[in-house]
Amino acid sequence: MSSFDPALIERNKAAIKQASPLLDQISKTWENIEKFFQSQGILRGACTGYQTIYQDPYGECPIGEHLLGIQKLKGAWRICVGMEHYNHPEDEFNWKPIGEASTQLRIELLEHVHSLFAAMVKSNEDYIKDIEEAAKKSQKVLSELQIADL
Repeated sequence: MSSFDPALIERNKAAIKQASPLLDQISKTWENIEKFFQSQGILRGACTGYQTIYQDPYGECPIGEHLLGIQKLKGAWRICVGMEHYNHPEDEFNWKPIGEASTQLRIELLEHVHSLFAAMVKSNEDYIKDIEEAAKKSQKVLSELQIADL
């Protein structure tokens, strides 16, 4: 038999029962946001910062940033959270799907969805120049190898 107050146990059960469908709704919202982003077309990953990381408790000397991004993970475009370290830009951002983030973070990041979409659109627009250059190079290679479209 439990030594915990039965009234507290019942209150906890009621809170969990009330929260469960709301948490499911938040998870479904992120799934739908991800599907929307995927349906719009993504040429390359994009991200937006949502919180600066400081070296000291006084808010000086920024050393990095927490990021919300759309990134390709295991072959699929996913909405993710990651972290950038300014002193180590070569380090991976350690992207993980938004569904693996804490509930609190998933709630807080809902207000950053529009800025992530804007960042994705800008990334797509900026990438066009690189794609055009790559297309020209590919034609040059085919020409040099005297290969026609097969």
